[in-house]
Amino acid sequence: MQDYLEAGHMSLAPPARGTTARSYYIPHHCVQKPDSASTKLRVVFDVSAKCANGQSLNDTLHTGPKLLQDIVRVLLNFRLHRVVFTADVRQMYRQISIPPNDREFQRIIWRSSPDDALQDYYLNTVTYGVCSAPFLAIRTLLQLASDEQSRFPRAAAVVRSDIYMDDIVTGCDSVQDALELQEQLIKLLQCGQFELRKRASNALPLIEHLDSSFRQDVRDFDSGDSVASVKILGLQWLPSQDVFSFKVKPTDRTCTKRTILSEIARIFDPLDFLSPLTFFAKHLIQQLWCLGLSWDTPPAEITHRWEQYRSQLPGMSEIKLKRHLLTRQHLSCELHGFCDASEMGYAAAVYLRGVDYNGDVSISLVMAKSKVAPLKRRSLPQLELCGAHLLAKLLSYVSSLYVKCNITVVTAWTDSMIVLGWLRASPHRWKTFVSNRVAYIQDKVPSECWRHVRSSDNPADCASRGLLPDEVKNHNLWWRGPNWLHQDPDFWPSEPSTAFLREEAMINSETRRTILLIATEENALDRLIKNCSSLSRIKIIIAHLFRFVNNCRVASNSNRRFGPISLDEQTTAMNVLIKHTQRSAFEDTIRKLEDKQQCAKPIQRLAPFLDQKGIIRDGVVRVATVKTTNGSIRRPVVKLCPLPSQ
Repeated sequence: MQDYLEAGHMSLAPPARGTTARSYYIPHHCVQKPDSASTKLRVVFDVSAKCANGQSLNDTLHTGPKLLQDIVRVLLNFRLHRVVFTADVRQMYRQISIPPNDREFQRIIWRSSPDDALQDYYLNTVTYGVCSAPFLAIRTLLQLASDEQSRFPRAAAVVRSDIYMDDIVTGCDSVQDALELQEQLIKLLQCGQFELRKRASNALPLIEHLDSSFRQDVRDFDSGDSVASVKILGLQWLPSQDVFSFKVKPTDRTCTKRTILSEIARIFDPLDFLSPLTFFAKHLIQQLWCLGLSWDTPPAEITHRWEQYRSQLPGMSEIKLKRHLLTRQHLSCELHGFCDASEMGYAAAVYLRGVDYNGDVSISLVMAKSKVAPLKRRSLPQLELCGAHLLAKLLSYVSSLYVKCNITVVTAWTDSMIVLGWLRASPHRWKTFVSNRVAYIQDKVPSECWRHVRSSDNPADCASRGLLPDEVKNHNLWWRGPNWLHQDPDFWPSEPSTAFLREEAMINSETRRTILLIATEENALDRLIKNCSSLSRIKIIIAHLFRFVNNCRVASNSNRRFGPISLDEQTTAMNVLIKHTQRSAFEDTIRKLEDKQQCAKPIQRLAPFLDQKGIIRDGVVRVATVKTTNGSIRRPVVKLCPLPSQ
């Protein structure tokens, strides 16, 4: 707090004018951080503390749009430069003043000694803990870069792309270029009264001329030795060896749901170099949730696995991963991605394959990603497709970021022939789940870029199942990729020609079923005849319909029909049915009779003709016996009968 006063970042303030004054008092306390190289005792301001009206300052402030760079993007760019240096901006928030009128909302109460009287102070600068502070700080740096663009173009580009909050992580391809860039950055930031400190580099000329107060303290406090260990954006970096390392110090606490989550959260790995290890932990968390235990109940089912996992975590410090991806004189660069899935989850990993002018090949793990399988059960081929979907995202992201590497080939590898079958067909052939993901994958990575790899040669296999720490650090396939990737492409795996035939049944299981709809005009009488099996009922229905039509047409009630259906109405209905049936069955015969033509021979024997109602009747003369009082005599009688339907 004395430093705040001496630097002018805090000043005495008059007492607030009454209880209705537009002001806000910020509570504050100290936090100790013994492992900090610069500030071991920090002041923390609680700007979320509620006032008497139930609101805090953060509740009433806009946070502003997100201006932070993607930390993955910054780290991936950091791996491209041969010569790199890091630094942070000293007290970045406190170098940015706020207008005097706004300082009323940044009041604090402080006294240097318990014997002194309490006094009101203004905080004159952007305050850590205010929700808008990150936006204000980054926006100020971006405005400074814009204002000084013409004088320091290279430094302005770094401020726009290679800064994460107050950490600068950048580099060049030569020491001379790095020295010039460093000088530009210092002068650019000085224009805004910003100062660089905690500088580190893998090239000694960039830091050897600096005073110790400006260099990163790289002492290992546990061992007491001076080792090149620098923490950049959460990753341990050894500048002297130019490699990334990992350091995890688990605490010795009782195994509960709370402690397991706390320990796992201590592993910060933005590029997912430790995917096999973190996947093991993610799967443990999923099992914890499924058990439904309280936060402090020991999970007996997984205690043994957790203790085994925790005891091996210190061994992660033995892992060293080179920072620089490319060789000094690389001829070509290729991206190779691998994906895999198991019943526990799926994963993807991306490798950069560089070939120099001497023909030497270098393989580097760029980044990876893993996810546990959803609780809603999916088939293994569907999980394999989810792994391919994840790999397509990673390959698209890395290839768009590494444009300046002149990547000549992008290849995606999977050990699932079913997924290959899906990807090499049009998405519309598959059901919704498969179709949506296939369409996305084909948009990001063309189908011809996908190839088959054996499961034993798939690095993503271990990341989709999880490994213990001791298994991860010695897993050459994960860190260096398959051995054949170091050889000429002629020695790479080729796709079996008969593989699709063996998996045809599984591919067809996700085939979308096509439903063909045919619209036909069906007569109302046809529907009635089809849906009703009683002829008498059909006649009654038709008679009622005709009665309804008749009653609608007549004006007076005297001409309307009421009561039971009469015999004449039933006869009319029957004639309608006969005529309709004959028109359906004897359409050709009716047409010939209307045109006065001869009918077909089987029908012609019946001497058919059309009566006045348009019904076909036969004209055959039949002999009937008529009984009289004098005895029986035979007399010819002509009977007109309607032809039977089919």
